[in-house]
Amino acid sequence: MKYFSLIIVTLLISFSLNAQKESMEDKVNRMMEVTGGKSSFELVINQMIEQQRGYYSDILPNEFFDELKREINENGYEEILQKLIPVYVENFTEKEIDDILEFYETPSGQAFISKTPIIMSESMSIGAEWGENIAKEIVERMEDAKNAKNDNFLKDHDLEECNKFKTGSFRFVGADGIEYNFKRSKKEQTQKLEKGMEITNKIEWLSDCRYRLYESDDNGKALKEIYSEYNIIEVKENSYVTLCKNHNMTEYFEIEFFMEK
Repeated sequence: MKYFSLIIVTLLISFSLNAQKESMEDKVNRMMEVTGGKSSFELVINQMIEQQRGYYSDILPNEFFDELKREINENGYEEILQKLIPVYVENFTEKEIDDILEFYETPSGQAFISKTPIIMSESMSIGAEWGENIAKEIVERMEDAKNAKNDNFLKDHDLEECNKFKTGSFRFVGADGIEYNFKRSKKEQTQKLEKGMEITNKIEWLSDCRYRLYESDDNGKALKEIYSEYNIIEVKENSYVTLCKNHNMTEYFEIEFFMEK
């Protein structure tokens, strides 16, 4: 009987220790429920999916996003919760969990919980707008820095042998992948288009390695306000590379022109 009693006591101690560990996990689970973890999860997921719906609505049907939202909301929270509970158990003491639960069960704690989704929603909108503005500003500053560097390089940059490209026949590959041909005289440049059409632009050399092409009016007069500017930055044996931009653009792009023999 004495040994039987010792076995019972040992089992009770073992059960007590296991219960204490499970109790801690249960408390974390309850804390997540009390603090609105599931509703916050669903809010973030729904907003994320709606954002993606807006991005890809032209290639994916609404049913795709509705089903995705349903699947994630149905199983996602429980899956991530089971991964999060051990993290809380490892980093919080039981007393800290008890104190957190005690706060959230007060009227002030409940008010914080009920208002958190609204605050999160508004914060995400504010954050998204702020992030978009910051990203835009970063891109603009990068473009300004790059263009300033290009401008400073091109102002004083004249390469030898640019003169051999001032007249002749040339070809280049456009952004559309099509090869174009043109002839250049001292004052004009005529480019061949599809179906036998041609377009003629007035040309003005600003320096030995810098020139502009102007559109012309019905009388053949150059329209100085409408132009494309080309800056030769590299000379090869039978071609030259330019940084160029249109009059209404701030960003340079690169084109290589090949001289026809």
